[in-house]
Amino acid sequence: MPLSKEIRLPSEMLHVIDHKAITPSSGPIRTQKHLNRASPYSSPSPEPQRAQYHSPLSLSLSIESLSSELEYDSEREQLAHSQTSQRRPHEYTADISPTPTSMGTPCISKPSSSRYRDTDTDTSPTSTNGFIDREQGAGSCKTVRFSAEHARKRGPPALVFEDDSDDDFLIPKPPGEAGRPGRGGYSLFDILSWPKKKYDKVKKHINKLVEDHLDCELPMSEQSAANMKKVRQQAVEKFVFLKEYSGLWAVDDFIRNHLKYQKSVLKREKLETIAAENHPVVEKTKPRRASSGK
Repeated sequence: MPLSKEIRLPSEMLHVIDHKAITPSSGPIRTQKHLNRASPYSSPSPEPQRAQYHSPLSLSLSIESLSSELEYDSEREQLAHSQTSQRRPHEYTADISPTPTSMGTPCISKPSSSRYRDTDTDTSPTSTNGFIDREQGAGSCKTVRFSAEHARKRGPPALVFEDDSDDDFLIPKPPGEAGRPGRGGYSLFDILSWPKKKYDKVKKHINKLVEDHLDCELPMSEQSAANMKKVRQQAVEKFVFLKEYSGLWAVDDFIRNHLKYQKSVLKREKLETIAAENHPVVEKTKPRRASSGK
């Protein structure tokens, strides 16, 4: 015969049970408001977590730690950049000048004539020897200054009124003087290698400018600078391809040759005038025939 065991609950659990014996006369009784309802399907609610309070000091510490990490990364990048630049130098200068910007934002500054040099030992705020100036701190700004000499080399060459004989983009002047091919000079027609029609057209236009604006009795070195500039400018405006010759030496050769020619013509005319004044022309009379007698 099986033994029946009676299950007894501990005394601590007796007050948790929210139901009582139901009698036919009374019916179910509602649970009181101050008692917790127990159910096998419900688990006790976890304890509410306390709201975390962040003080301004903790926020500032976190920001400082973040900025220090960013600064450390920035220093590593600068070190890597300096090592790369030492292997492959450039002709520009880079400075780091303190500004109120943050996170090391690059700022472009005015050109400088010093070359690019980098060092990790120079940490002064200002520099007088052209090296990079570095300031340890989160509020530094990187300033890049390009060399004026580098910009001049990279820029397009000036084509008018400058001596660019060494420039690869322009045609340099040959040695010697035009009009003396057998005496250490050269022939302008041969050196230019233009078609004869083109050469004659340019020569005619420049000769007219010389006669209109210059004093043909004076050599080229004694001409007025303003008049010379006017002749050059008008010649280039008419024939733009003359800019391809460094320092406009082709225009100057045309001017010099015509001044020499005009000077010799004027000199010959003067001599002829003087000779005519000193030696007047004597009319020759025909000799009379003697009459023969019969």
